[in-house]
Amino acid sequence: MAISEEHIEYIISAAIDLGTTHSGFAFSMRHDFSRDPTQINVKIWHDVNGGIPTYKAPTCVLFDEDQKFHSFGYQAEAKYLDLIDKENASDWYFFKRFKMRLYDQKVSCDDLLLKETNRKTLSALKVFSEVIKYMKNELFNDCKKQLPDITMSDIKWVLTVPAIWTDPAKSFMRSAAVQAGIDGRRLQLALESEVAAILVKHLPIDKMVDSGEGLVFQCFAQGSKYLLVDAGGGTVDVAAHEVLQDGKIREIYPSSGGNWGGTKVDEKFTSFIKEVVGIDAMQEFEENYKDGVVELQKSFENLKRSINQDMGDFATITIPVSLLESFNTTNPGKTLKNLKEVRLENGRTANVSFTSNKLKFDSKTANRFFKHVLSKIMDHISTLLKRERGRDIASIIMVGGFADSQALLHKVRLKFPNKRLIVPQDAAWAVLKGAVIFGHNPNLIKQRRSRYTYGVGVSRKFVEGLHDEEHKFTEDGMVRCNDIFDKHVERDQLITVGEYQTDKSYGLLSSFGFQWGVYASSSADPKYVTDKDCFKVGDLILPNQQVDISSKVRLQMSFSLTEIEVKLTYLKTKATTTLYLQFHSNHNAKN
Repeated sequence: MAISEEHIEYIISAAIDLGTTHSGFAFSMRHDFSRDPTQINVKIWHDVNGGIPTYKAPTCVLFDEDQKFHSFGYQAEAKYLDLIDKENASDWYFFKRFKMRLYDQKVSCDDLLLKETNRKTLSALKVFSEVIKYMKNELFNDCKKQLPDITMSDIKWVLTVPAIWTDPAKSFMRSAAVQAGIDGRRLQLALESEVAAILVKHLPIDKMVDSGEGLVFQCFAQGSKYLLVDAGGGTVDVAAHEVLQDGKIREIYPSSGGNWGGTKVDEKFTSFIKEVVGIDAMQEFEENYKDGVVELQKSFENLKRSINQDMGDFATITIPVSLLESFNTTNPGKTLKNLKEVRLENGRTANVSFTSNKLKFDSKTANRFFKHVLSKIMDHISTLLKRERGRDIASIIMVGGFADSQALLHKVRLKFPNKRLIVPQDAAWAVLKGAVIFGHNPNLIKQRRSRYTYGVGVSRKFVEGLHDEEHKFTEDGMVRCNDIFDKHVERDQLITVGEYQTDKSYGLLSSFGFQWGVYASSSADPKYVTDKDCFKVGDLILPNQQVDISSKVRLQMSFSLTEIEVKLTYLKTKATTTLYLQFHSNHNAKN
């Protein structure tokens, strides 16, 4: 049975991509899309110091002493460094790279607190919603420059989320967008790996960095299979797709991945610098020279793209003067100029040298920054390719900011020499641009596979030998079993997008409002919602209204979209209503 959708007219498809390290937004007109889907307006961001314009800004946001939004991106970064310079930063709130706090959240994120640079806290919902509101307003202003008479009701909004995020994390992003002033009826969440594939499918061959004539055509030819690796700053999402006869996409496996993004490489570099200058100097530097910390991070970000096995004997990076001053302060009488070798924590040594404020270190050490994450990524890809459904996957598509890393691309070529490697020129912006196309045409994905087993918590008549005693209870003279996992879809089940997967009937325990707990499990056949592999996704809740408890209700549930959709029908009156996931604890269904 198909899901009925409200048809809403729009003129513009607008996408917001809130990333771990960098964020941006883009849009396109519907008439432009009909002529050329890749004709997309991407926001150009400018460093306050007049640096090279970029398609994305640093994911950082600044709030003032009264917890009011002040600025985002380059402006937030510059203002915060100015506050530090004037010693006025202690009462302000500066957040960066905060998206990863939502990774693997299996419970409601609504009460989540974020800790900022000076370790003060602020509501995560406030931080995310204010950032989305800022980008929404900036995007709207850019749209009005082209269409002065445009209104908010003319825009369809797309907000990207990692495919491997949990349902509570995705629900949180929707809540943040709605709080930011986006009409929920005009908002779609888009899975980052899927929309990246949409962009690549539409790109001409001359927009590819690493491909040969015909590779993209072969990748998206009928019956072909490919892996889409979205390597970002925080996570690496891997989607396995098969192209069907009608050109649409079917998932081969549920989306998978882990927190193996580029920021893990940054952490290894920071540890290395700490070993070079010493713990005391690094602590002095991080506490008193936050502008220098930002400068050091930017220097490594530029170096990180070029590190690879063929880079030569040494890598060179500019060290902030403030870090050298921190070393001199904590190591009186010593100098880094005489340093030739550093003993690392793992027992290895690194050859280093200082010339002015330049640090030179051997390329083997540079490549070791990548060792752990590359090992995780390669092992994960290998596992997928060795499974029965993945053995005939012929292509690997690399997108995301981390896909700019030569070390990562070199490793993929070396590890999988028999696979076609496709990298678009705009790898770092593939998700953002693909999300705009998705807003115009969300129908490329035809079938997905459920990442978890989903069901609702119910109580039933207790059956000796079938049910466990610990779940036994008595109600109205009847002995019942509580916390039973009533399965709706099974992990890895193939589900068709736009259709309800299940249709089940339940009785009610209360005539005034009721709710069902929705649960997920990594097990194929959980017995109870309290099993160790289960976690609560949320509750399906109807507002308090008197209902006829003698009439059963039918729950039709769809797990095929980026968010769970549910329709409830009263069997006696045939009246229907839509239920939305909320985060409470009781479950009052029986059958």
